[in-house]
Amino acid sequence: MRKILLTAALAAIVPMLPAAATATKAARGGDMPYCMQEQVNVSINFNFQVGSPKEAKETFDARLRDIDAFVKQANLKKWELQSMNYSVSAQNNGYGDTNYQLSGSASYQTDNADQAFALMDQLTKQKLYVNVNVSKYRNNGMPCPASGAAE
Repeated sequence: MRKILLTAALAAIVPMLPAAATATKAARGGDMPYCMQEQVNVSINFNFQVGSPKEAKETFDARLRDIDAFVKQANLKKWELQSMNYSVSAQNNGYGDTNYQLSGSASYQTDNADQAFALMDQLTKQKLYVNVNVSKYRNNGMPCPASGAAE
């Protein structure tokens, strides 16, 4: 009995599949290809010994300016600061001196992985830890540019 019901259900559904595919294709704009959109997140972290909390803030600000200078040299079209933070920790070395440790990070978003990787190489030479995270997603309704190819 179950086999008969399953066969009947499949017989009813299978003829509708080509029509559903055609409807989806028409809603999408026919044979027009759609491109994957690329999103690139760049996280930059650093740690430095500093002489005071004031020097920590100055060092943090200087590092962000250095990063911006490298970005200008790399000629990135899109480079947006998403977040930034820093922390300062103090420790007495036991001889009356206080050591300060600056830990900072900044997170940026761009749209070109190749340029982000090139920038990564430059920034790591400046004693910065750089992580590039690339994600791609299909954005329905976004056709490929005339010069681009569908993925």
